[in-house]
Amino acid sequence: MTDDGSNSKPVILREGGGTISARRHAAGIEKQPAVYIVASKKNGTIYIGVTSALWMRICDHKNGRSEGFTKKYGVSQLVWYEHHHSMASAIHREKRLKKWLRAWKITLIEKSNPDWRDLHDEIDSIATLVDEYLPRE
Repeated sequence: MTDDGSNSKPVILREGGGTISARRHAAGIEKQPAVYIVASKKNGTIYIGVTSALWMRICDHKNGRSEGFTKKYGVSQLVWYEHHHSMASAIHREKRLKKWLRAWKITLIEKSNPDWRDLHDEIDSIATLVDEYLPRE
């Protein structure tokens, strides 16, 4: 029950319509598929991943809660990301990016983030929402 005695949950109105619970928004766990690149440093080791909760996923990388490659090589700085309408689209994009040459990946990062700043606290799911990346049949 809320302070006013009702059973309704506080919500955040999102730009473009729709709502998200205030608790989920505050915790950064809104479900929005995203492809991302994390790096150890500028021109360092990079990792490409996909997630449904980008802010929380990057927290996992930063706090060493992600076993494997990123923990082993200290890869935790978010240097590039884009949000998708569907997980299928995000997974398709991730698989394509993983096949790219390293030089192409660096160009992609530097086009929007030339200084390789950590973008974790600047995540914007609206500004980075892309059209679908699904194969044409």
